[in-house]
Amino acid sequence: MQFYCGKIRVDMSAIPQDSAATIIASNHPNAFLDALIIAAYYPRGLKFMARGDAFKNSLLSRLFKMLGLIPYHAGGVNANDGFYTTCLAELESGGSLLVFPEGTSKHTDNVRPLQKPVAALVHNAATKDMGNLVVVPVYIRYSSFGGFPQSVRVHACAPEGIQQVSELSLATFTVRFNEQLSEALQECRQATEAPVVTKPDSLAARWGWAIPGLAGYVLHWPLVAVAKALCTRYKNRGGAYYDSVLFTLLAIVYPLLLLTGLFASITSGNEIIAIVTLAAPVTAWSYKKYKASKHSH
Repeated sequence: MQFYCGKIRVDMSAIPQDSAATIIASNHPNAFLDALIIAAYYPRGLKFMARGDAFKNSLLSRLFKMLGLIPYHAGGVNANDGFYTTCLAELESGGSLLVFPEGTSKHTDNVRPLQKPVAALVHNAATKDMGNLVVVPVYIRYSSFGGFPQSVRVHACAPEGIQQVSELSLATFTVRFNEQLSEALQECRQATEAPVVTKPDSLAARWGWAIPGLAGYVLHWPLVAVAKALCTRYKNRGGAYYDSVLFTLLAIVYPLLLLTGLFASITSGNEIIAIVTLAAPVTAWSYKKYKASKHSH
């Protein structure tokens, strides 16, 4: 994550630090990259709401469930009894859930209309007298979509307590809840628009990053160029998750290349291969730091 992104600024001070049942409700501009970034900085364990069609493969399904993903299938509330049962059990134990009330992911900074599933989940939890349940609005903003490295800002607003809803129908509660949550997400969005005042890096520091960063650019250009070409091809065929696919591809391939380099240096006794392989992550980090020092978010 730190290699892929430039500067990541996170304010989650509004999130309860105790064991209260918590629903993190975030906008969804960049597919599962949103979930990875929020989970990386969330102070507690976190489970995720995910599209059910990603669980069709039995092997991937087991892996996703091990990682804490909970499938929500197409077909609406009535087709997802298992989803609500799992989520409610997690909340009753004081756990935390990350949900995306917009439903689908789309490259935009706007808060889009909210869908029914999250409101239905909160309604179910509230009708079970889960009095300590809170919903925390979180907004995530990217400096660009498709840029590399890109800067990210994450801001959590004050949690929303859940009022007694036993007398409200699901339809009425959904309208009220989504209106309130949408307003809260807009407030979080405004917080990420505020300029961040930071002390600029000195010229000496920038040159210190630039020299090894240039080596990092040269070393990694072939890998990044090929990965971007594959992801561009995927995007041109209608794929909507360029950043997430690029991140996943690099996260899988890059460690394998480093291990291959170390294995080759050991078996061949070539010290140059070992030095280049061990230096590669350092130069990649230097390039990221140099790029981040040039562009603040």
